[in-house]
Amino acid sequence: MRVYFSIYLFFCVFNLNTFAQNNVFNFKESDVILSTDLITIRALSVECFDSVYNKKTNDVILEIRNKTDKLIEISFVQKLYYDGNCITCNNANNSYKLKLDAHNYVLGSCSEATNFDFLRLKGCYRNGNQFEYLSGYRIKLLDSKILN
Repeated sequence: MRVYFSIYLFFCVFNLNTFAQNNVFNFKESDVILSTDLITIRALSVECFDSVYNKKTNDVILEIRNKTDKLIEISFVQKLYYDGNCITCNNANNSYKLKLDAHNYVLGSCSEATNFDFLRLKGCYRNGNQFEYLSGYRIKLLDSKILN
């Protein structure tokens, strides 16, 4: 009886843990990767399904939060490293500009059809016949200013 209870408890905890990892983004447990007087950028590792490659990937979801009571505008560059090589360092298309209302935030998601798809750092991409995997990233703030 004790063995059956232990197995049952294991499956309950495992299923709850799997649900929490795949469906709820808990940014209290995320890493702050950039913080200024105006903004905070947090990163959370999540498992997403990539429909292009038809596989699960370990992605990074970003949250950018306005810490002020004013409308702000920020611009930043993402430097994404796959298998140790920066594939975006010489790419002008990897800079972004964003306006955020007072105390508002934007949040990436696993969905591929969003206005904020740049807030999902994909865990892998195909380079020719092989996959390369996200090995690091940097967010470089270019500018941040209060608009009103």
